[in-house]
Amino acid sequence: MIAYVDVILFIGPNKSFIASKKAMFMELWECRNLGDCKEFLRMHIERRDGKIYVDQTFYLQKVLQRFGMTNARYAVTPLPAGYKPLEKH
Repeated sequence: MIAYVDVILFIGPNKSFIASKKAMFMELWECRNLGDCKEFLRMHIERRDGKIYVDQTFYLQKVLQRFGMTNARYAVTPLPAGYKPLEKH
C-alpha cells in the first residue's frame, strides 16, 4: 500500500492478496475503488507483458512548457558512455 495524502494505491504481485487487503481497507474507511491505476502522482502507469512501466513524459513536457523551454536543446553527456577513470598509482 502506498499512501499520499488522500490517495491510496495497492500494488503487488499477488492479485488476490492485494484484493483482500484492499477490501479490508475499504470496510474500515470511506473510499471509492477507482479500478486499475493508470496515473499516480502525475506518473503514467502502464501494464504490459506482465511488467509495470512508469512514465513521466507528459508531466515533464508540462514543466518544460511552463518555463518556456519546449524548444531548448539538450546537452550531451560531459563524458562518453562507459567512461572509467584511470586508477592513480
